[in-house]
Amino acid sequence: MEDDAHDAEIASLTSFFGGQLATGGGEIVLRAARDRQRAASDRARSATHRADAGEDRERAASDRALAAEDRVRSAEDRAHATAEREADEVDALTGARRRAPGFVDVQREIDRARRGDGRLIAAYVDVDGLKATNDSEGHHAGDVRLKRIVGVLQASLRAYEPIIRVGGDEFVCTISDTSIDQVRARFEEITAELGLRPENGSITVGFAELALGDAPMDLIDRADRGLMATRNTGRHDRAPLRTG
Repeated sequence: MEDDAHDAEIASLTSFFGGQLATGGGEIVLRAARDRQRAASDRARSATHRADAGEDRERAASDRALAAEDRVRSAEDRAHATAEREADEVDALTGARRRAPGFVDVQREIDRARRGDGRLIAAYVDVDGLKATNDSEGHHAGDVRLKRIVGVLQASLRAYEPIIRVGGDEFVCTISDTSIDQVRARFEEITAELGLRPENGSITVGFAELALGDAPMDLIDRADRGLMATRNTGRHDRAPLRTG
């Protein structure tokens, strides 16, 4: 009887501890499974984050490319607008400046002269006999003569010194940092250049020096009066240059 009781106690203890071991092992397995599930979930979230970051980088690269294209288009638009504005400011026939933007140039030259030594000369140029050329040889011949004369002026003056077409056959130039005598000498060279080819024609020129308080029209009007004074002398001997 005692042996049967002992065997029963051992069986009971084995069953108890076996159940405890089974229960503990299940919890361990369950925790491991949960840990694996959490790790898998973390990996999935990391992969999602990496995918989102990749998409963000792609969008950022696309945005940068679009921004670069916008900058290129803006630069092209500005260049086109500048070219159109400059074309509008230039006389299509002769390449001289048009009247309104040309007078802005004269004001700029006046301002620049006043910041320096104050020396600025206006030259009022009239092309001799243009109407007669148009009447006898046709307007194309007159146009050619105008272009040749402006070409010689452009070659003889500095690039920033404006040449402005103020009328059909009248032009205004300003020359800075020089004296009126030096400007006269320069125009003598210009008319000598024109005289090398008689078909280029001749010019009559009047000069004026910048005075205190001059606006562009003040300076230009005085140069025009100098031109008229020269014409009124009656020296219409077709010399290449007649200046006042």
